[in-house]
Amino acid sequence: MLREIARSTIPLGLRIAVRKYFPPDPSRVAMAVSIADAARRIRESDHTQMPVVARERVQLATDVPTPPAVSVPVASIAAAKASWPIFSLQEFSGVLAEVKALPSEQERVKVLANCHLADPTIVTMPDDPFSAEYRQRVLEIYYKLSNRNEYSAAECERSPINVEKTILRPSVYTNDGGFLGSYLEAYGQIIKQMDVKPGMRVLEYGPGDGQISLHLARLGCDVTVVDVDHSYLSVIQGQAQRLGMSINTVHGDFLTGADFEPFDRIFFFQAFHHALVHQEALHQMRGMLKPGGFLVFAAEPIIDPAGYWSPAVPYPWGPRLDGLSLRAIMVHGWMELGFQEPYFREALARAGWAPDKYTSPTNGLGICYFGRPTVA
Repeated sequence: MLREIARSTIPLGLRIAVRKYFPPDPSRVAMAVSIADAARRIRESDHTQMPVVARERVQLATDVPTPPAVSVPVASIAAAKASWPIFSLQEFSGVLAEVKALPSEQERVKVLANCHLADPTIVTMPDDPFSAEYRQRVLEIYYKLSNRNEYSAAECERSPINVEKTILRPSVYTNDGGFLGSYLEAYGQIIKQMDVKPGMRVLEYGPGDGQISLHLARLGCDVTVVDVDHSYLSVIQGQAQRLGMSINTVHGDFLTGADFEPFDRIFFFQAFHHALVHQEALHQMRGMLKPGGFLVFAAEPIIDPAGYWSPAVPYPWGPRLDGLSLRAIMVHGWMELGFQEPYFREALARAGWAPDKYTSPTNGLGICYFGRPTVA
């Protein structure tokens, strides 16, 4: 039960993705993982620095002056047995105002992880999720939620982390043994499913502090990582140097790499859901693999449209509307997308990939989707 997760006292509610939750209901796993990722990124941020945003926040032309915040029973939200609907941004602003006054981040997460925005003026989408009109609507929703008037991955996806501190203690080592163990268990399952061998060329997009890529480099793989954030690339290089090994770090986005030498594996771990250009990326990666190579998408918010988390992603794909993801979008400007599983599978198929799935018997963080090239 989400209520049971919310009662956890782990800082920032990161236990949403582990121990008490996995696996008993696999239909809830993917969204819990994405919530955990949003909380992890907030945790990793160095709050002694100013958040990086695309530009100074401005009021959109379509906005109206913000009315007084609505009083919301946050205690009732935290204790609810199902995700609590919030029917307008004005009402959600009231939730945030009351949540901010709570004594701890743990208490805030109890509320934010158990509510979702259900504003019908926001969730209405065009019929074709592969159309330019649909993507423009996704951007309009993002602009409204983030109070920005443009999106640039190079600017909006950066996190103000402390590089030296993160080199010494990557995020999975900043909690307790249960949390660390769950991630290490997931890493092992993902690496096993990747079926890698020493000497293979591996590419990771959006690696964060790069723990899986570092494991693969130590195995003897030729590893390249691509990230829009120079700070995370510095963290990965710093760890690699201390281990006496080499990783190729490239500053770029999800469309960087068309001119790279081909790879045996291309993978994403809690990263693909930041890709607004995911359809183009799926098509481009068809030309980036060696024969026998395949794609891996691990711990991504790919959900059952009839499952528990469907209110947070009420359309084929778009910004996630659970409270914790909303806060990440509004405060940091991150593009926090979710995908309904039928859409994700069709997106793979349209780009020339045969979709497949591995469901971990013990750990939702280890859930993987695969894209294997179809025969032309």
